[in-house]
Amino acid sequence: MQLQTLLPAPSLIQVEYLVASDVLITLVVRTRQPEVACPGCGGTTTHVQSRYTRTLADLPWHGIPVRLLLRLRRFFCDQPDCSTAIFTERLPALVGHYSRRTGRQAQTLDQIGYALGGEAGARLAASLGVSSRIT
Repeated sequence: MQLQTLLPAPSLIQVEYLVASDVLITLVVRTRQPEVACPGCGGTTTHVQSRYTRTLADLPWHGIPVRLLLRLRRFFCDQPDCSTAIFTERLPALVGHYSRRTGRQAQTLDQIGYALGGEAGARLAASLGVSSRIT
């Protein structure tokens, strides 16, 4: 049996703060990794270049849509012979490249789409609070 958690990938991210309303829950989260591996050479680094925020849709809580504001870091690669000078930390267990929703929300929408298809799937997703749009 797989353990279900409120946060996607709780070993990778932690909540900084939460803002809740009747129509949207926003979680501001940051990564927990003290050092990351360069995708070019595989060497680890802690040398932060800058930070930025990514907006992701996640599964709803009790029918209320959830938005994650994920604070990520860009790093300098410390290896002199590496062609990757600057890179962004990656969280494949949480979200894919350029994705606007978490992996678990994408999987849920895929399952609804395969089971019901077009309009019926869209109606069910909306009634469950799983929106295909990011607010």
